[in-house]
Amino acid sequence: MPYRRLLEFEREPEVVVQGNPTWWRRRTLMERYCTVLAAAAIFLCGVLTIALSILYVRDTQRAESMPNSPAALDGIVAPHQEKAHNDKDLCLTPGCVYAAAEILKNMDRNVDPCDNFYEHVCGNYIKETIIPDDKSSLTLFSKIDDTLTDQLRMVIEEPSADDEARPFRMAKSLYKSCMNKTKIEAAGLTHIKEIVKRMGGWPVLEGEMWDEGSFTWKDTTYKFKDEGFSIDYLMDFSITTDYKNSTIRVIDLDQASLSLSREYLVKG
Repeated sequence: MPYRRLLEFEREPEVVVQGNPTWWRRRTLMERYCTVLAAAAIFLCGVLTIALSILYVRDTQRAESMPNSPAALDGIVAPHQEKAHNDKDLCLTPGCVYAAAEILKNMDRNVDPCDNFYEHVCGNYIKETIIPDDKSSLTLFSKIDDTLTDQLRMVIEEPSADDEARPFRMAKSLYKSCMNKTKIEAAGLTHIKEIVKRMGGWPVLEGEMWDEGSFTWKDTTYKFKDEGFSIDYLMDFSITTDYKNSTIRVIDLDQASLSLSREYLVKG
């Protein structure tokens, strides 16, 4: 009996007590991935914040060290920049020198560019430019356009050379025929009347003889094109982008524009 009780005691199951799992082990696989990504993102944000702070401090110190008035800007050249420049880096052609002189002439260096940049750059141009009576405005672009027109007129009025290209000879010949006022006055309105008649007539000239029933604006537009004129005399046609959908093109109809610019109509 004692031996049997001893065997029964030895066969009793052992009870194993385990501790609580750690926080990391209690997380699912997806939660572990999200935790790692969040930690990496926080680390990167910290690195970027430090880098941006360093750049901001450097830019602030650099801005404070730079001169902020036109007088202080004159003649200020950094030593390393002065050594880096040489004659090859400077444009000293007549065109560059003329352009630089025009820019300096238009600038008003008495104005601080930090207070009014446009006044600093174009102040003298506004003060010294006089708008002609036949113009409503005057800009640098319009002045350049007038200069190019004068230069083109000088070129096209030159006599044609023997070895000159045919398109240039034709352009000069056409210009001379248009400027031959003697023949133009002798011909009078004969040619223009013939053109108007071929295009269907004009009630201002024909009066009661003009046949209104035979007039259609579409046929007249075709006749304009056949004669080599613009098709926008009656109404303006153009292809534009749809404002509501940029992938669609629409036909735009607008009022007709004047054939001559405003300055020619004002001058008469």
